[in-house]
Order: sequence, then structure tokens, then C-alpha cells
Amino acid sequence: SGTTKKVELLPLLANESCNELTKVTLSSTCLSQEILNCLVKVPTLRHLRLRRKAYTHSNFTFKKDQFQQLKFFLVEGPNMTDIVFEEGALPELEKIILSCTDIKSLRRVDKLPKLKEVELKHNKLLLTLFEHANQITKVTLYDTLLKQSDLHILGSKPNMSCLVLLDKSYDESELIFNKDQFPMLKILIIKCSNITKASFTDRSAPNLKKIIWSLNKIESLS
Repeated sequence: SGTTKKVELLPLLANESCNELTKVTLSSTCLSQEILNCLVKVPTLRHLRLRRKAYTHSNFTFKKDQFQQLKFFLVEGPNMTDIVFEEGALPELEKIILSCTDIKSLRRVDKLPKLKEVELKHNKLLLTLFEHANQITKVTLYDTLLKQSDLHILGSKPNMSCLVLLDKSYDESELIFNKDQFPMLKILIIKCSNITKASFTDRSAPNLKKIIWSLNKIESLS
């Protein structure tokens, strides 16, 4: 693995002879797309983390046939605002984490064939970026302060089997699952102190098998 705050180190880390590098975390590097693309040369790279000011240009494009083995991608803090996934890019990507970011666009995220898991922190608007990503099976939310009206984005996902609501993920006391929502949901995890009630209307979450509810008083479950 490698962590750097000096942009000069990146070409060294990405040397073609470095065939054992699997994880890179960048912070305060203020990279350009050209420099970051040095990592394309690393055939074993599985995890890429871009923390605060790792990349300060407004746009970043994952091009076709790049990062062919990448499975995990994190953006945390101020970085780019627009990410484009070209057709054929990131064919093995399984998980995206967006935390405290100002990303406004994730173009073609619905075309990532193996994307299954998404974690969103501190910005509920991030959820709308995945509105058409129907391949997702697990969503984890933290400090997003969702309203009941925001749940329709999640409830309409045909393959989502696990929903994790961490602290401050939801801004109302009652969590309501409406008719025909969450058709494939099997596991619901609630660790949000705001939620004290949960109700399921007819034909909502018909495949739900397990509920884990902690950190707060349960007033009603129906």
C-alpha cells in the first residue's frame, strides 16, 4: 500500500515494475488528471482513496480500459465535482464511498457492471447521483439527514438487498416503507438515534428477513 502528500512520489509508486502495489491513499497532493493517471500503469491496484485536496481539478474521467482491477474507490473532502466513467472503465469496481464531498455528477455510474455497494456521508444530495444505478445491492448512509420523501430513490432499486442507516442518516422519527418499495430488501440495519418507529405498509419489503436495530429506544415496529 502507499500513502503520499508529495506529488513527486506518485510516478515512483506507479512504476511499471511495482507489481505488488494494491492500495493507494492520496491527500493534499493537488493532482492533475495526467499525474493521477500514472496509477493506470499499476496492474495490481485494487483500492484508490482520494482524501482532502488530493485532486483539485473540477473534472475527472475514468477512461476505457483504465484501472481494470480497481475494486474500491473513495472520495473524501474537497476534490473534483464531476466524475465520468467511460464505457468499459472500471469493470471490476465493487464499492464507492463518497464522504463530505461536493461531487455534483457521476456520469455513467449506472454502467459499472460490478458496482454493488455504496456508502454516502454528510451530504444527502449525493444519493441522487445513484438514482439510476439499479445494479446496487447495498447502501450505507451516515449524516445524510434524509426525509421520508427521499426514500423513493432507494425504495425503487430492484436489486438492493441491504440498507444500513447509521447515525443522523435519517431526520425523522418514523421510518415508513411504502407499498411496492424495496422489493428485494433482505437486511435492514438501523443505528440512527433519530428513528424510534418503523412501519411497513402492504407489499413493502416482501423479502425482508432480518432487522438489526440498536443505539436507541424502539417505540413502534409494525
